[in-house]
Amino acid sequence: MSILGYEPEFQEAFGSLIATRNANFTTVDELKPFSHRNIEAFFLSYESPTAGIETVTIPVTSFDGASINVYQTVPTHTHNAASPQSAVLYIHSGGHCAGSGKSATHLTTRYARAAGIPFFSVEYRLAPDYPAPYGVEDVLAAFMHVAEHAHDFNINPHKIVVMGHSSGGGLAAGLCLLARDRKLAFRPAKQFLLEPMLDDRTVIAPNDPMAKLFTWTPTMNKIAWEAVLGADKAGKEDADVSTYVSPARASDLSDLPPAYIDIGALDLFVGETLTYAQRLFRAGIEVEMHVWPALPHMHDFYGLSTTTRTMGTRVSALRKT
Repeated sequence: MSILGYEPEFQEAFGSLIATRNANFTTVDELKPFSHRNIEAFFLSYESPTAGIETVTIPVTSFDGASINVYQTVPTHTHNAASPQSAVLYIHSGGHCAGSGKSATHLTTRYARAAGIPFFSVEYRLAPDYPAPYGVEDVLAAFMHVAEHAHDFNINPHKIVVMGHSSGGGLAAGLCLLARDRKLAFRPAKQFLLEPMLDDRTVIAPNDPMAKLFTWTPTMNKIAWEAVLGADKAGKEDADVSTYVSPARASDLSDLPPAYIDIGALDLFVGETLTYAQRLFRAGIEVEMHVWPALPHMHDFYGLSTTTRTMGTRVSALRKT
């Protein structure tokens, strides 16, 4: 019988830190600074030289008239490309209540360099100050702005990929559903759902042996979902919850873009992610799925060899778009 545990490199670097951390949160006000600090540190681990990469701040008007920022990181050689390029709209992680699109440019700079295409990072508004549907409407506004101004960016508006980590992955999936249902002129060419937060109803048994290995715990998950949906709705099967915020609740997954999905095997979200991937496949959607053995949530943010491997697989998939 195998014993559950982290991949050796991850265990050596972070196993004891995770085992002894204090993560006994009870409110979103406690969770937000913890998540924000960790995400900021993770993004800084992606620091890479900026030579040949230009970063531009783009103001975008969202659905309610508010202005949000989108940060473009673009390889300078693409400005004069002979034909319009594909591009990626990136949606950061943070459980809907933490993280920053600007800080995510540390990551998108590295991805833009590796893939050779522009990335756009969205500064969507966060719960609980801005609960659903602000986040998904903000990312939709960003997507439509980039598509409608594609000529200015020398990109093909029909080859814009949406990519998101964790809660950002859930918002990427929600954006695809929203664009389909509103029959928009522009829709994502592909959805990259990275360790996605898809289902507010996810629970695990208290004695589940995986629980001690989660870097994003069931308690954190409950707090985050309640922040974005409200405690009266989050996790309740019969509640009126938007499928654009909790995409696993959608009854129809047909007519969506092809999906690239990856997740660590020791992630709280692995069950909901595998189920979503299977449902996409059964709905006739092309799915490329990777489950990384012995790795937890956001394992690719820790600056290990697994980060390089995971990034390489994603970039390879991007180049096929």
